[in-house]
Amino acid sequence: MYLILDQNLNPCGVLDLHGRGCKFYDDLRSTKIADDQGKIWSDALEISVPTGYRETAFMTYGYHLLKQGNDGYFYCYRIYSVEDDVIGPVHVKKAQCLNLLAWDLTHKIVPAKNMVNATSQDLFGYILQGSGWEIGENYFYGGSNSFEFSTGNNAQYWLDQLTNQFSAEIRAYAEVYNGKIIRKVIDFVDELGESKGYRIEYAHNLQGITRTGSDQEMYTKLYVYGGQKSDGTLASIASVNGGREYLVDDDANDQYNNGGPYLEGYVVNDQILNPNGLLDWGKEQLGKYNHPKYNYTVDVAHLGYQPNLGDHFQIVDFEMQPELTISARAIQIDESEANPSNNKITVGEFIEIVAVTPEIVQDLQAKAKAAQDAAEKAKGYKVEYFTPDGTDFADVTSQKRVIVRVYQGKDEVTSTLDQSVFIWQKINPDGTYDQEWANAHKGVGNVISVGIEVAGCTIRCKLDDGNLPAIDIYFKNGIDFVVDELAQVQTGNTLSVAFITDTHYATASKNGNNLKSRSTLHMQNVAYLTNRAKIDLVVHGGDLVDGDEQKNLMLTDFEDAAESLYSASAAPVVYLNGNHDDNSWYAHDLDKNLMRSVLQPAERYAILSKYMDPAFILNPAEKERLYGYKDFPAQKIRIICLNSFDNPYITQSGGTNKYPSQWSSAFRNPQLNWLANTALKLPNDWGVLIFTHAPLQGTFNSDAQINSPVLYGILSAFVNGTTYTGSGSTADYTCSVSADFTSQGKGQVIAVISGHIHYDSSMTKNGMLLIQTLDSLARNDYAGKMPDRPIITLEEDAWDVFTIDRASRKIYATRFGAGSSRVFSY
Repeated sequence: MYLILDQNLNPCGVLDLHGRGCKFYDDLRSTKIADDQGKIWSDALEISVPTGYRETAFMTYGYHLLKQGNDGYFYCYRIYSVEDDVIGPVHVKKAQCLNLLAWDLTHKIVPAKNMVNATSQDLFGYILQGSGWEIGENYFYGGSNSFEFSTGNNAQYWLDQLTNQFSAEIRAYAEVYNGKIIRKVIDFVDELGESKGYRIEYAHNLQGITRTGSDQEMYTKLYVYGGQKSDGTLASIASVNGGREYLVDDDANDQYNNGGPYLEGYVVNDQILNPNGLLDWGKEQLGKYNHPKYNYTVDVAHLGYQPNLGDHFQIVDFEMQPELTISARAIQIDESEANPSNNKITVGEFIEIVAVTPEIVQDLQAKAKAAQDAAEKAKGYKVEYFTPDGTDFADVTSQKRVIVRVYQGKDEVTSTLDQSVFIWQKINPDGTYDQEWANAHKGVGNVISVGIEVAGCTIRCKLDDGNLPAIDIYFKNGIDFVVDELAQVQTGNTLSVAFITDTHYATASKNGNNLKSRSTLHMQNVAYLTNRAKIDLVVHGGDLVDGDEQKNLMLTDFEDAAESLYSASAAPVVYLNGNHDDNSWYAHDLDKNLMRSVLQPAERYAILSKYMDPAFILNPAEKERLYGYKDFPAQKIRIICLNSFDNPYITQSGGTNKYPSQWSSAFRNPQLNWLANTALKLPNDWGVLIFTHAPLQGTFNSDAQINSPVLYGILSAFVNGTTYTGSGSTADYTCSVSADFTSQGKGQVIAVISGHIHYDSSMTKNGMLLIQTLDSLARNDYAGKMPDRPIITLEEDAWDVFTIDRASRKIYATRFGAGSSRVFSY
């Protein structure tokens, strides 16, 4: 997804592949920190947008595109060139864009100045002054230098000069808050990226990797010159190099030039006058030029991981004789959201190291082929619906076709899929799932004919091709452990529910701008498990999003988060309502508590109903409140999901919200009566498993919960098989409930499971087992109550699979990530 910004960097549109804005094609972000000549920074984007959309008009000079990279940073690009083009039958506008830093600095002239004993901070700060850009990280120092800024050059020219002079690397990005850019930042560091032990093996017949380069710029004798001295001559190394203005490498000449005449070249650095400094720089350059130059371009899909710019690699080149092992870094990364097959990394060498024993080439070929196959399977599908015969039924006998077409990227792949992968679903007007209809339409493929029987119903199709989402290796190892542990406790009579809570998805939040990538990864972990083990249901326990953004961005994030879990999960999904999910936090703190920034229940329902288990039965009287139940007859278990932030939405004079849900846990009269007289009405040999975002009052925290005594009264009467009459008198929350469970006898509450407070705990209250689960986000809110949650480790994530064994009256809480697995008796 790309956010379109106007000339003033205000959001004005969205480009999105999933229908939440204008589509786009052939996007390619290319970022570079070096080439075979040394360090140089560039960051460019090209993208095509179809004509005929509102957003098309914004794809013009002076507008901007904001994109969050795989590294979690937001990058802003300024559109500088637009041309009309055609992609197949689609007419598009093709835009060329530059990182906003490059645009800003290209249009800023740096005044002439001679700076003495200046550090990198001084010099970089001088060229940035008045540009609107600020220095963020500056771990790079680089020593003190004398430096002269001559007349007539722009700031981008001097940025290139200083980057090369200090051998610095930069990252130019935007800090985003509530969908708006609040700060433009440039980091200067010695090195971007990390050393993670990455290794690439090259042989000419390996798939997914190509090598480019030659020996045309290989030199074994290098003349080294510096800047112009006062007498008009160039500085040289002769005075500190035995009278010679050049350096030679006899070993390289013997190895790569068969001992023939030296291959001569020269290098110049017009910023160095000191002979000793020039000699050190010359030796460094000879080390770069004394052997054939190669860059290795690798399809990211073949790596099995997502490297970042600057990451270190070890490359073993089997084509060199003897085998060459070099230390290299990711010097260029190409990323495309529309065409993931174009995601590539260019790894370039810097320093040669001692050779190591190569592995067997055949083994590498097998691994590469397996990686290629896995990458192909991991590609996501996009489904589009067509109704060529319309949707109005002229008579009771007319038939209408519903056609599904499937795309990978921009390529239609419908014909390549087996008919069995198309799973058709029918949701009746009352919200119930028509299992009989679904069974009748199994294996029919991508085209069905329907009649008057579907009038007023929702018809949808989901793909089930058995593909697994891609996850990081440390997460995969954790999933392997969970799969093994589940195998020890699951039987043919158990029920397993994956429970993830408090993911706090956000594109922009004061809690950090990497919440989106982290929460997406965490939900992918749950989806991955559903493809590996028997999971009967996935329950998201609420706080799906962080609730701290402008409403238009919040709506997009809410849908993106829900879709990311649903689309990859092999098990049905249910979403609970959390206190962060209505955006009342943002409204209260940053929009004067105005109701205009709050997501109303109907707005949340309109989104979540598309991604909710169709067999989950909502209260038909107020479906938008998102509480309901699902039955599992084989295990005789009913899962009940409550809305513990069931507040009235009352707009006061001035447009303010009377009851911000962020701080108000409550149960309203309709939900309490539904619970007492519908959800808990079942045979007494069944058990109920209850999920709620906030724990019940008086358990794991001291927060008030409106009408909690009535909820306790209902549950107590159910457990004891008695009657209950109770009421609540809080203004705007008044309730009156009567329940009679005498005819069905004593009931069984297996457990009440909650999230919200971000740590693990359990207790028994009023004869009921209460279980609390750690948050998935990894936010350390309660020191001493939470385990360490280092990012980019297995412990970053945390959630449970609750396996219910009614025969032994046991609950096995199998933990993924931080914390430990637990076993409960009930």
